[in-house]
Amino acid sequence: MITYPASIPNLVENSTPLRDNWIAGLRTRWGAVHRRCAHPECSRQFSPLLAALPSRTGILLEGLWYCGSRCFARALPHLLKHPKLARRTRRLPDHRIPLGLLMMSRGELTYEQLKTALHAQRQAAQGLLGDWLCELGYSNERQITVALGVQSSCPVLSRTPVASRQWSGWLPLELQMHFKAIPVHYNAPSRLLSLAFSERVDHTLLYTAGRMLRCQTHACLMPRSEFNAGLEESKAVTRDNEAAFDCEGGVQELSQITISYADRLAAREVDVAHCDAYVWIRLRSRRGSFDLLLRDQTDG
Repeated sequence: MITYPASIPNLVENSTPLRDNWIAGLRTRWGAVHRRCAHPECSRQFSPLLAALPSRTGILLEGLWYCGSRCFARALPHLLKHPKLARRTRRLPDHRIPLGLLMMSRGELTYEQLKTALHAQRQAAQGLLGDWLCELGYSNERQITVALGVQSSCPVLSRTPVASRQWSGWLPLELQMHFKAIPVHYNAPSRLLSLAFSERVDHTLLYTAGRMLRCQTHACLMPRSEFNAGLEESKAVTRDNEAAFDCEGGVQELSQITISYADRLAAREVDVAHCDAYVWIRLRSRRGSFDLLLRDQTDG
């Protein structure tokens, strides 16, 4: 049973700049006057006079303009069935140098230490190599993180940014926990958002976040203890501009939830991205933006 909030919260204090909201309104009004509905079976006749009326603002779905909620509702399921962004793969690139060999080449680990750590990992059948190196006292958390940074050609934060909590609302909490990534800084002039990872850099999340947030993204690494502290701070932030649902009704239920929120928020723009097991939907309206995280339980 899906339940919805009793009221839609005030989104004016959302992290999305007011300029973006103004641009969203301009785009939909321009589309209403100068475009025909993108749905091929739309029965409405195009008329510049009717299109210019304030009530005919329509809605943009992934950059395509639809004249009203009916055509939007008919187009959304197709987009959910055939996403533009392929789902994330867990397979790592073949050219990566194994962490143990990399640390040996840097003089931070001996062959016997690596052999012992690998044996302990195989015996336990769990845990990462870096965890076992720390557990056995052969390395420390900072050394492991630096080696991972070299392995991924990714910078390592020298310390946890004090103001990282300020940017935590940029990325939905569900994605932060799933991908082990937290926003740590945003540079407004260059529109560059920095995401810190604790283990592996997920480039699919970087690409998706950049497209959905309409900014550039940059990856860095943090030691796990510092990352966990930052994630706990992120969890403490009040989040009235996002919601997450587990769905068992497939594409139909995903569509129903999205359409319901789009109507209640009077959304002008809707962007959709598939990110691993999640469908990330961002709705933009005059009051700001709202993020929906939908996980389709029927998709194994």
